[in-house]
Amino acid sequence: MKHVIDLNCDLGETHPSLLSNYDADIMPYLSSCNIACGSHAGSEDQIRKTLDLAISNQVAIGAHPSYDDWENFGRVSINVPIAKLQQQIIEQVELVKSIAESKGGRLHHVKPHGALYHDMAKNKQFAYELLEVIKRIDPTLIIYGLSGSEMIIAAKELELSYFQEGFADRAYDQATQLRSRNLDHAVLTLESDVIDQVNLLLSQKVKLKNGSQVPISVDTICLHSDTEGATQLAKWIHQLITTKANVDLYHS
Repeated sequence: MKHVIDLNCDLGETHPSLLSNYDADIMPYLSSCNIACGSHAGSEDQIRKTLDLAISNQVAIGAHPSYDDWENFGRVSINVPIAKLQQQIIEQVELVKSIAESKGGRLHHVKPHGALYHDMAKNKQFAYELLEVIKRIDPTLIIYGLSGSEMIIAAKELELSYFQEGFADRAYDQATQLRSRNLDHAVLTLESDVIDQVNLLLSQKVKLKNGSQVPISVDTICLHSDTEGATQLAKWIHQLITTKANVDLYHS
């Protein structure tokens, strides 16, 4: 039986630190996308534009909520009361959901962004409290979370569907831990390194920073849109997935 793999990308992330927006170029190679909800990047106008691209390319639509932290692009953990954070997550997810439905689309999944993603990956109780409100919005939403992480465990306990995620362009310190962006060589910048990593992920393995290879469960592979050469990389990764004998590209 073939293993089905989704290819996702974080899009709609208009921000001063990004020189260009390549969403239209990348979208045709994806099977799902995660749309910034305006708290770390993006805007309601950008959400609408990205949704139009996703719908026209038949790409599954995801909300990409974050800490309310435009200044740091959502990449810094923030100590915020859980009730306030839950409300922020509800507002962000419902914004993308409502706009998608107004255009005849539907929200397929939720993938937290940046520091929120990693905090949920490390702390099951924290993840549970936030996934609980996502379930209230729509219990059929799929949760995208770091493979083997506490977020995946929390999703299982809440009986939510989930995709275990691997990263095409990020280095791993452990099977369940990406290398911090504050450290050297956290982002894979060489095309050959990205392609090698994807080939391993398609074989349900990943290479750690220490050089060892370990098993990993992967349902979806993420490529970041601000990685250098992302459009060409998306094209190559799409080709790898669609031509590998034992793998099929996901279709929602």
